[in-house]
Amino acid sequence: IALPSVQINAQIFFRTGIDGSEARLDYAFADWQLDPALNVRFGKAKHPFGIYSEVAGLGTVRPFLNLPQAIYGPVALASRSYNGVGIQGDVAVGGGWSLVYDFYGGGIEFAQEESALILFARPLVEENLPVNPFKSENVVGGRLQVGPPFDGVRVGASFYSGRPDLPDGADINRYWTWGIQGEYVVDETWIRVEFVKQRDRLPALEDRETAYYVEVARYLS
Repeated sequence: IALPSVQINAQIFFRTGIDGSEARLDYAFADWQLDPALNVRFGKAKHPFGIYSEVAGLGTVRPFLNLPQAIYGPVALASRSYNGVGIQGDVAVGGGWSLVYDFYGGGIEFAQEESALILFARPLVEENLPVNPFKSENVVGGRLQVGPPFDGVRVGASFYSGRPDLPDGADINRYWTWGIQGEYVVDETWIRVEFVKQRDRLPALEDRETAYYVEVARYLS
């Protein structure tokens, strides 16, 4: 559905295999464009973090079959969506430079069936842990991306902070995740790099995560 200033976006995931079928709603959000430099989004929207979180399901935008597992793998540091409200815009700042910003607030649901957190937390909380321990509330976050006046170059920084939705008795202080990223994508040469740190999911365990990757690809004609 598209109107002059409003778009409704939705994406459904469906998989069937020998272990049964699975269906889920990846995204369902409204995008209201107030100005070329200001969009308002609300609903279950794409999570603006790093390079790949918003396009994780699109195989044509990456050179390899799987995303870099350190950040986007089974124990992910970046979610594919958030539930809440956000603003986004693309601003030309002169001299060929551009600035893309995203800020949002709400909740995040991570897509793991099992994770390192559930193993670490088991001695500290009840045995009947929730199915998804990476569900977080009171999340705030954002991303800034700068495009210099050179083809295919973009650098940026991302962050988010929230409180894990864990059973009573677990330490649920606010945790922080931040990262920096850069990419050079021109014709057949694709180079991408990211560095992400996360701290204090479970402060009692001095929980810290550091992940990074360098991705280099050259397409042969």
